[in-house]
Amino acid sequence: MRYFSTQSLSDAGVSVSPEIALRFSTVYSCVRLLSDTIAQMPCKLFRKEADGKKTLYKNNPLYNALSVSPENGLTAFDFWKKFIESFLLRGYAVARIIKNFQGQPVRLVPVNNVYKIERDTFGNYLFTYRQQNGEEIVLKQEDAFFSFFSVDDSMIPISPITVNRNSIGLGIAAEKHGCNVFKSGGTPAGTLDYPGSLDAKVKASIKEGWDAAYGINGVGGIAILEGGTKYSKISMSNEDAQYLQTRQFQKQDICGIFGVPPHMISDTAQAKGWSTMEQMMIEFITLTINPLTVRIEQSIKKLLIPRNEWENSYAKFMTNGLLRGDSRTRKDFYSTGIDKGFLTINEVREFEDMNPLSAEELAANNPAKTASVQAPEKKGQDNEQNAK
Repeated sequence: MRYFSTQSLSDAGVSVSPEIALRFSTVYSCVRLLSDTIAQMPCKLFRKEADGKKTLYKNNPLYNALSVSPENGLTAFDFWKKFIESFLLRGYAVARIIKNFQGQPVRLVPVNNVYKIERDTFGNYLFTYRQQNGEEIVLKQEDAFFSFFSVDDSMIPISPITVNRNSIGLGIAAEKHGCNVFKSGGTPAGTLDYPGSLDAKVKASIKEGWDAAYGINGVGGIAILEGGTKYSKISMSNEDAQYLQTRQFQKQDICGIFGVPPHMISDTAQAKGWSTMEQMMIEFITLTINPLTVRIEQSIKKLLIPRNEWENSYAKFMTNGLLRGDSRTRKDFYSTGIDKGFLTINEVREFEDMNPLSAEELAANNPAKTASVQAPEKKGQDNEQNAK
């Protein structure tokens, strides 16, 4: 059993929680990139037919629940984005399953305020959360759709934010330091050198008057110094204090937590020399997106598809749209596929979101194939003429 607390204190002295971490720009950028990328990928339900062909399982109500509208008022994009955000920030994502009279899942209602996760004597999960009216609800495994980012030895989910609170806390602390520097004018304090001695009361009065006249709102004003007083500026740049290097390192460190290439959240200094955008996307999908979507796909099969259909039914996030490449690359691939016989014209048109061609249109658009079919007949006619 684990209670999920709202905050944990990092060694940098900064409290870290999913909500606080999300305000840190690097965490926000990583979560936004991953959640938007997966949410835009259609989640399709497939069924393998007796002849081995796979077809879209559209007559199953789960199909619409996964790919169109999981919940009233939510599009599939809205649902999966929220699901992935919770998955990345809290280490788990949970939705309540609404079933029809036949026991088939028809809706998925997000549950975001789970505060306790435990397992019963049979190993089934129990999720405890509170509704807006304060009522405590225990959601049993058979009524829940869930997926975990990672689990501990007791198979209870753990949050990547909690595990890496020191790295994230250091990044937040460095950001706060930068805010404080700019809040005080962007430069360190200086000294007022007076030719003589001053008692504590006069010192305090001079400091108070100086801050009031030339502090945050008085930056850039003209100082009038009397009695031989001299102002000396203390020079210490942020770079000398390795502030910028610390922020840069923390950015890369947090990207590593989520498996996000730094260049994909505007850290262009870390960009590699890919020859094409397609190669970059293949690496991103293979190493970052697939490990996340496979977890969810397996959860769909286990929790939303009846056991007697596991062999023939499955869900899959479609990555085709992310791997389209440029127009020339797609043209070369399609041409090779058609020439080698592993693609048809209508399959290519489906990839490009175009309507299929009829048999007559296919014949009209493929004269070479038509000619090859008619050639034997023409040859036979020539032989008859030669025989005459």
